[in-house]
Amino acid sequence: MSQANVEVVRKPLRVRERSSRTLDTRLFLRFPRLVDAYARLLGRLPPGSRLRQAAVWRASRHVIEAFNRRDFEAAMIDHHPERELHPPRELVDSGIADPSYRGNAGYMAFMSNWFSAWGALRVEPQELIDLEDRTVVLGRITWGGGGSGVPIDQCFAGVYDVKGGKITRERQYFDLFLTRTWRSCAKRGALTWPGGLSARAQHALEPPALGCVLGHSAGS
Repeated sequence: MSQANVEVVRKPLRVRERSSRTLDTRLFLRFPRLVDAYARLLGRLPPGSRLRQAAVWRASRHVIEAFNRRDFEAAMIDHHPERELHPPRELVDSGIADPSYRGNAGYMAFMSNWFSAWGALRVEPQELIDLEDRTVVLGRITWGGGGSGVPIDQCFAGVYDVKGGKITRERQYFDLFLTRTWRSCAKRGALTWPGGLSARAQHALEPPALGCVLGHSAGS
């Protein structure tokens, strides 16, 4: 996918403080083939399609709300059974997480390690970016602070590769520079990033097409 041909759609994204399974979520969990057909349909639509925009926004909101209430079955509803999960490098370096996980079992192993080490966590998304075969969620994540008891609140980026309407790879990033920069941009409503992104933040924004979305060339 060349940078020049990428169609980009950016939308604000918020989740509710309290939520429960919606009717469509219950139907999709009961009849998994409906999910596959629905995902393939959405995968054929361009990001500029109003139907796709509404569906992707709604699905992203429901998945994050399911995650926040620890309803992991619903949270994995749009994930490919063999998807890859790459946790933030900080968690890997600290020994909390492995470099990567695969499938539903791998996802649950990662979450078990997380909750054992740090306690409850919550995702507060603020923006959703649709790039045809890749979506990005920018927002905040908070967790209990583990044994220290000190709550932690910082920004994060989730990058999701999509094929046939389903997530095949998920990459998560924590970055202090990314946090400061994104907060600065969000406060002034800017759509561009200042120059000088850290190496980790640059990696979070690859390929160059994604860096272009945020006003930064990954190659610079």
